[in-house]
Amino acid sequence: MNQHKFIKNSWSLIPLIIYIILFLFNPIVQKYAPIKCEQNVITFLDLWLFKDNLYTFLSNIQNSFLDVITAIPYLFHFTLPFIYIIYLIRSKKSDESILRFLLTFGLTNMFGVLIQYCFPTPPPWMLLMDKSIPEANFFRVDTLIGFKLFKSLYAQSKLVCGAFPSLHTAWPSVIYFSGNYWIGRWFCFAHVCLIAFSAVYSMHHYLIDVVFGILLAFLSNELSRCFSFVDDGDNKEKSAFVWNDV
Repeated sequence: MNQHKFIKNSWSLIPLIIYIILFLFNPIVQKYAPIKCEQNVITFLDLWLFKDNLYTFLSNIQNSFLDVITAIPYLFHFTLPFIYIIYLIRSKKSDESILRFLLTFGLTNMFGVLIQYCFPTPPPWMLLMDKSIPEANFFRVDTLIGFKLFKSLYAQSKLVCGAFPSLHTAWPSVIYFSGNYWIGRWFCFAHVCLIAFSAVYSMHHYLIDVVFGILLAFLSNELSRCFSFVDDGDNKEKSAFVWNDV
């Protein structure tokens, strides 16, 4: 990436920086302004619609094979944006593609965490399982491998009551809606479907969380398209960003 262009368009990192600040300072917020985590309209509506059919079906098909398959996208979730950025750079995608991804990714996470702060929603495992198992159904994977991998990951979670919307589903959705498919469009679509299934199967998210996670990624992507990025040859008097006609 052209460093000069990146500096001129560094404003695109603002949403991502805000997200990181909100995420890191969550323990402080909870200490001085405790987030009340209890059933709300999301949990009532989802459980009313799906508890006796979808979740019953998922509980009946749980097995070691599905446990491992659904654990894989969750395990690599935290490295996804870094791997994708490396892909964009190594495949010599345009500077605008990289900047637009950073902006869209930042918007998705910033809006997602703000919603989670304003509308704290307990995940399904808090209502339907033992509250002492934050790794939810992934505890079976820990048992299978003989190591508390997921237990250690989710015991450190800073947003326990952040089920709605599902950012797990939103992250690969951002990549899909960007149009810069790695490996192929089918792979990106399959990734979204797999992690959406994993989120519900593992009892970390409600189906409504997954749907709104995908919707949030779509809307953030559309919003990012309203902005254009300055090229090196642009007039120096131009603003660092402009609002496109939509």
